[in-house]
Amino acid sequence: MRTDILTPEQKSDLELLGDSACQNILNCSMISNNISLKAHVFKKATGLAFLLAWPMFSSLALAQEGAPPKVYTSLDEALREPEKVQALRLSRQALEETPEAVFRLTNLETLDLSGNKLVEIPAQIAQLTNLKSLNVSGNQLATYPDALGGLPDEIAQLTRLESLDLSDNDLAEVPPEIFPLVWLKSLTLSANLLDSLPSSFARFTKLQDLNLSGNGLVALTPAIGQLRELSKLDLSRNRLTTLPPTLGALIHLRTLNLDRNELIALPPHIGQLTNLQSLILSGSTKSGFGIPLDGSEKERRELLVASNRNKLTALPPEIGRLANLQSLDLTGNQLAALPPEIGQLKNLQTLDLSWNQLVTQLPELGQLSNLRSLNLTGNQLAMLPPEIGQLKNLQTLDLARNQLAALPPLIGRLINLRVLNLIDNRLATLPPEIGLLNNLQELRLARNDSLRLPAEISRLSELRALVIYPGEIFTADGRRLEEIFPNAEISNDFGLLGASVERVPAMHKNFLAEELSALKIKNAALLNQIETLLTQYPKLNFPYASYLAYEAKSPKRDFDKDGKVDLEEEAQYREEFVAYLNKKLSSPK
Repeated sequence: MRTDILTPEQKSDLELLGDSACQNILNCSMISNNISLKAHVFKKATGLAFLLAWPMFSSLALAQEGAPPKVYTSLDEALREPEKVQALRLSRQALEETPEAVFRLTNLETLDLSGNKLVEIPAQIAQLTNLKSLNVSGNQLATYPDALGGLPDEIAQLTRLESLDLSDNDLAEVPPEIFPLVWLKSLTLSANLLDSLPSSFARFTKLQDLNLSGNGLVALTPAIGQLRELSKLDLSRNRLTTLPPTLGALIHLRTLNLDRNELIALPPHIGQLTNLQSLILSGSTKSGFGIPLDGSEKERRELLVASNRNKLTALPPEIGRLANLQSLDLTGNQLAALPPEIGQLKNLQTLDLSWNQLVTQLPELGQLSNLRSLNLTGNQLAMLPPEIGQLKNLQTLDLARNQLAALPPLIGRLINLRVLNLIDNRLATLPPEIGLLNNLQELRLARNDSLRLPAEISRLSELRALVIYPGEIFTADGRRLEEIFPNAEISNDFGLLGASVERVPAMHKNFLAEELSALKIKNAALLNQIETLLTQYPKLNFPYASYLAYEAKSPKRDFDKDGKVDLEEEAQYREEFVAYLNKKLSSPK
């Protein structure tokens, strides 16, 4: 806190107020000569008098610093006071062309024309010389051969433009008209038809945020390495198989998203990104829909990209150089082991290794002392390393769908653990040390074989949710679980079989999306029908529970024979399943 402008007497007076309040009043005094607070104000503003006067000082400060400008959503209203308009949003208004009156708003700094039917941006855009942000996403701007409209050359005259959003259009190439905009800080080109980037990309040396997700990129231009100011790069949902060595030159990069590409290896130069805080390398764990023969090129490419997945089989030792990494997502790859260097990621807080092929004990995980969330779902682990007990800051541990027959006693050292998921393993019992997890709030034990709980389970006084299968859990002393955990919601697997959605506690509401995905339905229309039914009938059981009940009396279908979807069989199954859901709706509760 700065006090060099005060006399010793004034400093003494201010000490009575506390450091935070003093800093606020000092900031208020220095924001402008017009509202400068003289020394005697500080001297008098002590105790209750100051507390009563502070709201006035605070409002003065806010008025001087300026509240966010009003966002106009009506062009008519904006034209009634054009000199005041700094932000205009005309999104989702079915506009087929930009209203000419927009260009009379010369003080405009933010213009949102997203979600319309624009095929071009007119040359008059150059009249908006104060424009800093332009959003034309979700329109019909195109750059393929014989395309009409697009962007005008005059866009280069917007010398103050910092953010440009061209996502969800029909751009088959990066519009050459934007390359003179070398001062851009944020550029979004996601959900287009790009399969390559020109070397001219090297001109965007001021870019800090670049989003190229959801295209068909098969390679990155080496020029990407010239974007030295880049802090966020989203390359997810493309078709990249390799990464250029120049990527390692992006030393200011903090977030790199490579989700759902076609990577089979991670290059050593990934270790040069020493400021990286978030690295996403997940692959898709869901099957894609059949690729239709009809439909637009964009729809076909989106479906093709949706079926992409990374297939990393190993991580390079250089991964250990990412000393600032806080989040690492490797979901849905083919990792069978981790390099010892993974233990050097001392700042890592979130690690997702779900749906890989891990079989080893992973002792290096014990070195990740700051880890708060560890997801090992869907691997082939038969044992956990004793080093797991070193993760004193761990709050969430997901071990579902492995082959665990026992837990190490040292798991009792995870004193900050709040969520423990052990669903679908081979556990016959839990170690007595489970009772040491004093902060555990949620325990998932369903789908283990005749699991017997130790008496020490009763020590989990903070437990609020216990997920089991009916008749599957036995306690050592024969007591009912309701007696042991009177304050916990004891639910049967995910779906609370036989209960209504209204009874689901708040912490279980997020299971709905997981339930729908568990249906393994490859037809979006069916998924929408189920969601509609759940909306219309809030007392309907979760779809996963209904699906299990239906599957028990119906032969299983294989929709992926020879890699193709049998649309006729799927349609029949869809009708049967929806009919079953409707029957459940009409059946007495």
